[in-house]
Amino acid sequence: MMAQNTEQKTTYYLEMADRDDLRLPQRTGTAFEIRRVEIACPEFNWFLHDAVGVEFNWGGREDWGRREWTEYVDRPELETWVAYVQGTPAGYYELEKQGDGSVRIECFGLRRPFFGQGIGRGLLSK
Repeated sequence: MMAQNTEQKTTYYLEMADRDDLRLPQRTGTAFEIRRVEIACPEFNWFLHDAVGVEFNWGGREDWGRREWTEYVDRPELETWVAYVQGTPAGYYELEKQGDGSVRIECFGLRRPFFGQGIGRGLLSK
């Protein structure tokens, strides 16, 4: 007899329909820079997803291999942006352009060593 997995997953969706609703935070905390990943790199996205997602029990991609990661990352509608603190990846987000012109945040988060330093606020407002 096989045991069933009864673990629940909660997914949250937030929507901002009007850019005027964005309230930009004052620049405080740790200095960081945000850079777009210009050349699709499935291994880098895998690293970021794993390094950030482990803290939040992200699921859905744990069984992906090289083929799935390559198909996901190597698309013109997907952008990956990384926050760096002193040259070290602190967090990231993935943006996916939708057919209606909107943009969906696919992933967003920070690595644990960078929690509580004001980076998340700044990253979200960029």
